[in-house]
Amino acid sequence: MKERLYYQEYSLGKGILGAIGGALIGAIIWILIYQLGYISAIGAAALLWLTFSGFKYLGKRMTIAGFVICLVISIAILPVAIYVAYVIEAMREVGTSSPSDFAELFANLLPYIMSDATIKAAVIEDFVFSYLFLGAASIYEVIDFAKEAIHNKRLAKEAEDNNQIYE
Repeated sequence: MKERLYYQEYSLGKGILGAIGGALIGAIIWILIYQLGYISAIGAAALLWLTFSGFKYLGKRMTIAGFVICLVISIAILPVAIYVAYVIEAMREVGTSSPSDFAELFANLLPYIMSDATIKAAVIEDFVFSYLFLGAASIYEVIDFAKEAIHNKRLAKEAEDNNQIYE
């Protein structure tokens, strides 16, 4: 039985597209969990895992560059998810569900948040907890990446020693 070595057709561009797609799905999950009244580690973990999985699925393997790109995408999408969750929450408070109201609230909510010290403090707290959860979830990805790299290095060494190529 052959073990699979990740030296197949690698595509950074496709990996980035996969990471963005995964991050968007993860952001939707994060928003849904927030609508239930939670800022959860599960939502952050889902966002991060889906980002990395999307990269691996379309890019075919993870590299150091891909790893950094996935972290950057995850870090960048989280404030968008938080802000959209706030807009949806504001729509509930106002009692509307029209797309035009969503656009208006999306454009005007940030100045309102920044003008009220109590709301601003709550938003900062949400951001701190969200990024702490994202950081904790990234520990798993670091460990997984290291294990995969060690495994691939061992397989490459064995293949070299035996003059074999694993596919």
